[in-house]
Amino acid sequence: MTKRPAKAKDVRRADREQIGAEAALIFNVSTLLQEPLGSQRVHAISDEGQVSRPALLVDDEETPVDGNVELIRTDGSILAIATLDLSVREVCDSCLEPFSQPLHLEMREEFWPERDPLSQEEVEVPEEREGFPVVEGHIDLREAIRQYVEMARPMRAHCGEACGGSPAVPFVTVTSESSARESGGSDEAPADDRWAALEALRDGIDSSGSAHND
Repeated sequence: MTKRPAKAKDVRRADREQIGAEAALIFNVSTLLQEPLGSQRVHAISDEGQVSRPALLVDDEETPVDGNVELIRTDGSILAIATLDLSVREVCDSCLEPFSQPLHLEMREEFWPERDPLSQEEVEVPEEREGFPVVEGHIDLREAIRQYVEMARPMRAHCGEACGGSPAVPFVTVTSESSARESGGSDEAPADDRWAALEALRDGIDSSGSAHND
């Protein structure tokens, strides 16, 4: 679902002013990259014991992040498995009032170093295992989390039962039968040439069965 950024140097140019608030989302994996396959670290992301409050910049607004992340050494990468809770600012589609939308994220992403820390050979990233880069021995979860936030956001924002606006209109799935009834036509779904052979085979089986029963 994610794509590996074109160049790791682009990550190095990230706004350093945000590092203070988002430091809890950046991890040093230099040692872990040199450890055997399956080695792991578990980190808690919370206010407790943190100099800076763990937060993520979403829509130019800092939002606190709580949860935990497990880092696992794979055959060539660091696999990050994170469970995170945060809230984003939304505007209700019904009453047009802003509100806080809680989100629960289950994230699983790989982070790849440019070179193997032991052999110093360039790491080839398989196409089916694209992810994010390890930059100067660190993995930065911020961009991955932002992508998961965008996917988790509701298509229609609604502030809840106490909303003073008009009721939210539910999505309606239009089927071939409902379309036919609305147009005054037949209830039968339109024929599809792709299934013609199977329909003929089914009719043949039905005919054979009827003749045998007679």
